[in-house]
Amino acid sequence: MTMASASRSRSRRSRVSVAASGRKRDGTPSNKQSCVDNDPTCDFDPATGSCQLRLWLCLGGADDRLQCPAGGVTGVEVIRPRERDTNQAPLRQGVLAQLGALSLPLPAGERCTGRVDVEVPVGRRGVAVGLVARGEAGSDKDTIKLRCESPRR
Repeated sequence: MTMASASRSRSRRSRVSVAASGRKRDGTPSNKQSCVDNDPTCDFDPATGSCQLRLWLCLGGADDRLQCPAGGVTGVEVIRPRERDTNQAPLRQGVLAQLGALSLPLPAGERCTGRVDVEVPVGRRGVAVGLVARGEAGSDKDTIKLRCESPRR
């Protein structure tokens, strides 16, 4: 199932979607997603000690749950992982490559990138993917935090 993290900004232009199921109390998708190592519903690699999550970046779509209308996107900036985060360079490059495959500007209506595989080591820190999307109605910042947890014994 694809879930999304979205801001409550009326000028929402971006959404970060991941194969996971965390939701907030109000039923909207959470911007914090966790996966248990080796859980086949969210961890797509057989290795122990990390989770491979699948991520899609979606821009310009409406979300009635958040009262956000569809809007065009004129620019996108990757704010997480940062360029100086050298240990996350492959993730940043994967996100940039998928965003680069979209032809900006985008008209109103949801457009999603291809899949980005995200390796998340087991532990408390996890990884974050964040975007700032810009359009005629303003800008919107969305960040999703991904964690991989050890199986409970």
